[in-house]
Amino acid sequence: MKHFSYAGFQHKRQFRVLTGVTPDVFQTMIERLRPHWRKRIVAAKKRSGRPWRVGELEDHLLVLLLLYRGAITQDFVACLYGTDQSVISRALRRIENLAARVLGVKRAIRVSREEAAALIFDCTEPPIQRSCRQQRCGYSGKKKCHTIKTEIALTAPGRIVSISRPAPGNVHDITRDDADRRSQKTLMPMSIAAIRGCSKIIPIPNCPTREAKRNR
Repeated sequence: MKHFSYAGFQHKRQFRVLTGVTPDVFQTMIERLRPHWRKRIVAAKKRSGRPWRVGELEDHLLVLLLLYRGAITQDFVACLYGTDQSVISRALRRIENLAARVLGVKRAIRVSREEAAALIFDCTEPPIQRSCRQQRCGYSGKKKCHTIKTEIALTAPGRIVSISRPAPGNVHDITRDDADRRSQKTLMPMSIAAIRGCSKIIPIPNCPTREAKRNR
Protein backbone atom coordinates (compact mmCIF):
# COMPACT_ATOMS: atom_id res chain seq x y z
CA MET A 1 0.00 0.00 0.00
CA LYS A 2 1.38 3.41 -1.03
CA HIS A 3 1.33 5.87 1.85
CA PHE A 4 0.89 9.62 1.78
CA SER A 5 4.04 11.73 1.26
CA TYR A 6 5.17 15.09 -0.04
CA ALA A 7 6.72 13.57 -3.17
CA GLY A 8 3.39 12.27 -4.37
CA PHE A 9 1.29 15.18 -3.15
CA GLN A 10 3.19 18.25 -4.34
CA HIS A 11 1.71 18.13 -7.87
CA LYS A 12 -1.90 17.57 -6.77
CA ARG A 13 -4.41 20.36 -7.37
CA GLN A 14 -5.56 20.10 -3.73
CA PHE A 15 -2.11 21.13 -2.44
CA ARG A 16 -2.96 24.81 -1.97
CA VAL A 17 -6.40 24.06 -0.53
CA LEU A 18 -5.06 21.71 2.15
CA THR A 19 -1.84 23.56 3.05
CA GLY A 20 -2.76 27.20 2.38
CA VAL A 21 0.33 27.86 0.22
CA THR A 22 1.31 27.16 -3.38
CA PRO A 23 4.09 24.67 -4.23
CA ASP A 24 6.42 27.56 -5.12
CA VAL A 25 5.87 29.23 -1.75
CA PHE A 26 6.33 25.86 -0.07
CA GLN A 27 9.73 25.44 -1.74
CA THR A 28 10.73 28.94 -0.60
CA MET A 29 9.84 28.00 2.96
CA ILE A 30 11.91 24.83 2.66
CA GLU A 31 14.95 26.79 1.43
CA ARG A 32 14.73 29.14 4.41
CA LEU A 33 14.32 26.28 6.87
CA ARG A 34 16.94 23.90 5.50
CA PRO A 35 20.10 25.48 7.03
CA HIS A 36 18.45 25.74 10.44
CA TRP A 37 17.07 22.20 10.10
CA ARG A 38 20.52 20.78 9.41
CA LYS A 39 22.11 22.73 12.24
CA ARG A 40 19.52 22.24 14.98
CA ILE A 41 17.82 18.93 14.14
CA VAL A 42 20.01 16.78 11.88
CA ALA A 43 23.35 17.69 13.48
CA ALA A 44 21.90 17.27 16.97
CA LYS A 45 21.25 13.56 16.44
CA LYS A 46 23.74 11.53 18.46
CA ARG A 47 23.80 8.79 15.85
CA SER A 48 22.24 8.17 12.48
CA GLY A 49 19.95 5.27 13.44
CA ARG A 50 16.92 4.53 11.34
CA PRO A 51 15.28 7.36 9.36
CA TRP A 52 12.25 9.23 10.65
CA ARG A 53 9.05 7.47 9.62
CA VAL A 54 7.45 10.76 8.60
CA GLY A 55 10.23 11.71 6.20
CA GLU A 56 12.65 14.58 5.86
CA LEU A 57 12.12 18.34 6.17
CA GLU A 58 9.52 18.52 3.37
CA ASP A 59 7.21 16.02 5.03
CA HIS A 60 7.70 17.57 8.46
CA LEU A 61 6.60 20.98 7.15
CA LEU A 62 3.72 19.37 5.27
CA VAL A 63 2.49 17.73 8.48
CA LEU A 64 2.65 21.09 10.27
CA LEU A 65 0.66 22.91 7.57
CA LEU A 66 -1.95 20.16 7.34
CA LEU A 67 -2.56 20.27 11.09
CA TYR A 68 -2.71 24.07 11.20
CA ARG A 69 -4.77 24.54 8.06
CA GLY A 70 -7.29 21.73 8.47
CA ALA A 71 -7.51 21.67 12.29
CA ILE A 72 -7.36 17.87 12.12
CA THR A 73 -6.06 15.47 14.73
CA GLN A 74 -2.65 13.87 14.81
CA ASP A 75 -4.28 10.44 14.55
CA PHE A 76 -5.78 11.43 11.18
CA VAL A 77 -2.37 12.46 9.81
CA ALA A 78 -0.88 9.26 11.24
CA CYS A 79 -3.38 7.24 9.20
CA LEU A 80 -2.32 9.12 6.06
CA TYR A 81 1.35 8.33 6.64
CA GLY A 82 0.66 4.78 7.80
CA THR A 83 2.28 5.29 11.18
CA ASP A 84 1.40 5.94 14.83
CA GLN A 85 0.19 9.15 16.48
CA SER A 86 3.35 9.30 18.62
CA VAL A 87 5.46 9.55 15.44
CA ILE A 88 3.43 12.54 14.25
CA SER A 89 3.72 14.12 17.69
CA ARG A 90 7.51 13.84 17.65
CA ALA A 91 7.67 15.21 14.10
CA LEU A 92 5.54 18.17 15.12
CA ARG A 93 7.80 18.81 18.09
CA ARG A 94 10.83 18.98 15.78
CA ILE A 95 9.40 21.41 13.23
CA GLU A 96 6.97 23.57 15.23
CA ASN A 97 9.43 25.75 17.14
CA LEU A 98 11.75 25.96 14.15
CA ALA A 99 8.99 27.14 11.80
CA ALA A 100 7.78 29.68 14.35
CA ARG A 101 11.28 31.11 14.80
CA VAL A 102 12.32 31.21 11.14
CA LEU A 103 9.05 31.63 9.23
CA GLY A 104 6.76 33.09 11.87
CA VAL A 105 4.26 30.24 11.34
CA LYS A 106 2.25 29.94 14.55
CA ARG A 107 -1.10 28.49 15.53
CA ALA A 108 -3.13 31.55 16.48
CA ILE A 109 -6.52 30.87 18.05
CA ARG A 110 -8.73 33.94 17.88
CA VAL A 111 -11.17 34.39 20.76
CA SER A 112 -13.63 37.26 20.89
CA ARG A 113 -14.12 39.36 24.01
CA GLU A 114 -17.52 37.79 24.66
CA GLU A 115 -16.09 34.27 24.35
CA ALA A 116 -13.15 35.11 26.62
CA ALA A 117 -15.56 36.32 29.31
CA ALA A 118 -17.39 32.98 29.33
CA LEU A 119 -14.65 30.39 28.90
CA ILE A 120 -15.16 26.98 30.46
CA PHE A 121 -12.18 25.38 32.21
CA ASP A 122 -11.95 21.72 33.08
CA CYS A 123 -9.22 19.22 33.81
CA THR A 124 -8.93 15.70 32.49
CA GLU A 125 -6.94 12.96 34.21
CA PRO A 126 -6.32 9.95 31.97
CA PRO A 127 -4.64 7.02 33.74
CA ILE A 128 -1.01 6.22 33.00
CA GLN A 129 1.37 3.42 33.86
CA ARG A 130 2.91 3.52 37.30
CA SER A 131 6.47 4.80 37.27
CA CYS A 132 9.20 2.67 38.79
CA ARG A 133 10.60 5.81 40.46
CA GLN A 134 8.83 8.49 42.48
CA GLN A 135 5.52 6.66 42.47
CA ARG A 136 3.82 9.18 44.76
CA CYS A 137 4.53 12.00 42.34
CA GLY A 138 1.87 10.96 39.83
CA TYR A 139 -0.66 9.28 42.12
CA SER A 140 -4.09 10.94 42.13
CA GLY A 141 -6.07 10.50 45.33
CA LYS A 142 -9.24 11.41 43.45
CA LYS A 143 -8.87 8.77 40.73
CA LYS A 144 -7.09 6.23 42.98
CA CYS A 145 -4.46 5.57 40.32
CA HIS A 146 -1.54 7.23 38.58
CA THR A 147 -2.72 9.93 36.19
CA ILE A 148 -1.51 12.88 34.16
CA LYS A 149 -3.53 16.09 34.43
CA THR A 150 -4.28 18.51 31.60
CA GLU A 151 -6.49 21.60 31.72
CA ILE A 152 -8.63 22.45 28.70
CA ALA A 153 -10.29 25.81 28.05
CA LEU A 154 -13.21 25.89 25.63
CA THR A 155 -16.02 28.18 24.59
CA ALA A 156 -19.73 27.55 25.17
CA PRO A 157 -20.26 25.96 21.70
CA GLY A 158 -17.42 23.53 22.49
CA ARG A 159 -14.45 25.02 20.60
CA ILE A 160 -11.14 24.26 22.34
CA VAL A 161 -9.01 27.40 22.65
CA SER A 162 -6.27 26.32 25.06
CA ILE A 163 -4.61 23.16 26.33
CA SER A 164 -2.23 23.42 29.26
CA ARG A 165 1.01 21.58 29.79
CA PRO A 166 0.60 18.15 31.40
CA ALA A 167 1.14 17.87 35.14
CA PRO A 168 1.31 14.91 37.55
CA GLY A 169 -1.97 13.68 38.98
CA ASN A 170 -1.18 14.77 42.53
CA VAL A 171 -0.89 18.46 41.57
CA HIS A 172 -3.94 20.55 42.43
CA ASP A 173 -5.62 22.59 39.71
CA ILE A 174 -4.93 25.89 41.47
CA THR A 175 -1.28 24.96 42.00
CA ARG A 176 -0.94 24.07 38.34
CA ASP A 177 -2.45 27.42 37.33
CA ASP A 178 0.00 29.28 39.57
CA ALA A 179 2.88 27.39 38.01
CA ASP A 180 1.75 28.39 34.54
CA ARG A 181 1.43 32.02 35.71
CA ARG A 182 -1.91 32.46 34.04
CA SER A 183 -3.86 35.62 34.67
CA GLN A 184 -7.52 34.68 35.08
CA LYS A 185 -8.61 37.67 37.19
CA THR A 186 -10.54 39.23 34.32
CA LEU A 187 -12.38 36.02 33.41
CA MET A 188 -15.51 34.45 34.88
CA PRO A 189 -15.22 30.82 33.79
CA MET A 190 -17.59 28.00 34.62
CA SER A 191 -15.22 26.14 36.90
CA ILE A 192 -15.63 22.54 37.86
CA ALA A 193 -17.18 21.88 41.24
CA ALA A 194 -13.96 20.45 42.63
CA ILE A 195 -12.17 23.81 42.36
CA ARG A 196 -13.45 25.52 45.48
CA GLY A 197 -10.37 27.72 45.75
CA CYS A 198 -11.05 29.57 42.52
CA SER A 199 -12.57 32.46 44.47
CA LYS A 200 -9.01 33.42 45.41
CA ILE A 201 -8.22 34.01 41.74
CA ILE A 202 -11.55 35.03 40.20
CA PRO A 203 -13.65 37.71 41.96
CA ILE A 204 -17.10 36.28 41.17
CA PRO A 205 -16.76 32.72 39.86
CA ASN A 206 -19.77 30.85 38.57
CA CYS A 207 -19.29 27.41 40.07
CA PRO A 208 -21.87 24.73 39.30
CA THR A 209 -23.24 23.05 42.40
CA ARG A 210 -23.54 19.33 42.94
CA GLU A 211 -26.66 17.75 44.42
CA ALA A 212 -26.46 15.63 47.51
CA LYS A 213 -26.51 11.86 47.00
CA ARG A 214 -29.74 11.40 48.98
CA ASN A 215 -31.62 13.69 46.61
CA ARG A 216 -30.52 11.95 43.45
